[in-house]
Amino acid sequence: MKIFCPALSLLFVIIASLTSGCSDERPQEELPTNSELSRMTPEERQAKAPNNAFEGVFEKSPEAVQRVLEDNPTMFLPKNQEGKTPLMVAIELRQEAIAMQIARELSIEDLKASDSNGRGYISYAAQYGHLSLIELIAEKYKGSLRFGLARFHNIDFLDNNDRHALFYAANASVAKLLKDYWMQWTLTWSTSWTFWSGFYNQKDNLDQNFFHTAASENRHDLLKWATEELCGEHLFEGSEFLKGAPSVAGLVLDYLGGALQRAPLIPDDLINSHNLEGNTPLHQAVRNGHVQASQVLMTCRFVNFRAQNNFDRNPLAELLAHIDRNQASVPRNYKRIFDSLIEQRNYISLARNFLKNMINDEGVEGNTSLHYAARLKDSYFYNKLKDVGDVYRENDNEETPRGLYSAVNRSGE
Repeated sequence: MKIFCPALSLLFVIIASLTSGCSDERPQEELPTNSELSRMTPEERQAKAPNNAFEGVFEKSPEAVQRVLEDNPTMFLPKNQEGKTPLMVAIELRQEAIAMQIARELSIEDLKASDSNGRGYISYAAQYGHLSLIELIAEKYKGSLRFGLARFHNIDFLDNNDRHALFYAANASVAKLLKDYWMQWTLTWSTSWTFWSGFYNQKDNLDQNFFHTAASENRHDLLKWATEELCGEHLFEGSEFLKGAPSVAGLVLDYLGGALQRAPLIPDDLINSHNLEGNTPLHQAVRNGHVQASQVLMTCRFVNFRAQNNFDRNPLAELLAHIDRNQASVPRNYKRIFDSLIEQRNYISLARNFLKNMINDEGVEGNTSLHYAARLKDSYFYNKLKDVGDVYRENDNEETPRGLYSAVNRSGE
């Protein structure tokens, strides 16, 4: 035994060294453990990271990114098969330091690039809340101008869906920054007025404003800021563009502000705006079950709880129509939205019999909110509406809420 131990030991060493040498030849082992690339197939890697610039970003390695910037910065300009540049990927991966590292080295013309959907860097930065990147690009743009007037929409341009960055803004801080840039690069109070109203009144190719998209995605922080801006007691308070306006112009705008506050054309057009499906932002929020977004929108004193979409459904009916009727116990978020809808009050809903009329509003095929509530296995909604609405009203199929409820529950009320 003692004679063969050294030979066996030597054999194990040789085998171990050979195994180690083979493993070093695999490129996957050379990547950092936190690398996005290590989880990709060769095909995915070719599609998403076609050059060293992309690889450095996916590896989340500032050192690798810096080497490419020094050796060949043009490698940050091509797009991968998804139509994205390395900087866009860095923003999506929330690698803010790397994104800033890349953006500092790119020219303003390079920073006007767009992806396959026409979205630019301002749009990406807005979606992921990257304020510093928005500021960097804006300052580079201002610094590149020798003559002519800076217009923020030259870098915050429309994408293929006719959306500026405001449609993607992650939160209130982003929206405030975008608004500041839209407002500050103007010559006179009249152009400021145009940009002020244009900033809020942007519409995409689905005839939606930013209230719609924020409501659909429950970006309630953005909605809270917007409702405070446009539904508050002082509509024009804090408007930066008024500070440098001539005194006469300032007085005129102050008067207009007061008039619009009493006859809220701008807030009403925004908060109750209908998209191509006829949905208002409140419709969008309730149908998706977003409690925070729904409740924030309801705090606006101009919101119309009886606004109807293309199916003639108001927000209450829209909520009930989108609840799974077979659920014995509907999720709590839908009940919270429902309670808020029937309890919320603003200057519009204070009219006598408003709640009763809202419940009895007829939609497609003559259905009211009670008809939708009566079809649900969870009786929570029907029981709260039956004493206010008309349980005997027939729809186009001669069905009453009371009859539908009895059929569902088989034991009547």
